[in-house]
Amino acid sequence: MTSVHGHRVSPADAKLRRRRGPAGLPRPALAQPAPCNPRPALAEVLDLALREGPARDAHHSGETVAPGDLAQPLAHWHEFTALARRAGYTHAAAVPLRLRRQSLGALLLLSTTPGPCPPPT
Repeated sequence: MTSVHGHRVSPADAKLRRRRGPAGLPRPALAQPAPCNPRPALAEVLDLALREGPARDAHHSGETVAPGDLAQPLAHWHEFTALARRAGYTHAAAVPLRLRRQSLGALLLLSTTPGPCPPPT
């Protein structure tokens, strides 16, 4: 028997619970979002963001991921950084979307301005 959250369960049940969220519901996978900009380059960046980049990391860690300037390629996001730069994006950040302790996804923020946030208008 194995202990999960203070309860004794069989090893098979423990394995199933690790693949599920705290409430026992399956952990949702990231899904292709609907881009707000119809440019094909953004669709390519969002498609790759499902596999690598700040949105994927924020979804899995449950923490905000803000690498900032994309001018310096990050070793673990080499493809994402290169593709985002070619598409004209200069900065990236991602915020996890959660319901209590369950990760529902992540909001990917991309900027084309010189700084991480546009100046106030």
